Amino acid sequence: MAANQYELALIPHRVDGELIEQRAIDGYINATAMCRAVDRMYADYGRLKATDAFLTELSIDMGIPISEIIQSVKGGGPTIQGTW
Repeated sequence: MAANQYELALIPHRVDGELIEQRAIDGYINATAMCRAVDRMYADYGRLKATDAFLTELSIDMGIPISEIIQSVKGGGPTIQGTW
């Protein structure tokens, strides 16, 4: 990542009463918060063949490795933790 996670500006979005934040610098959305909004875990989606196929096609189309498309953040403030 180009910038330090602790310095990133976050754009708040409300979806069905849940706060879902988006990183202003790159547009990444907190997938953990999105999953929490529908009472699921990210791992539930990560196991699906459809998710794998989508990420593979997205990686090819965007020229970005899957390891950079899906980013896990541990530690630091709670608003920056999770899968992005």
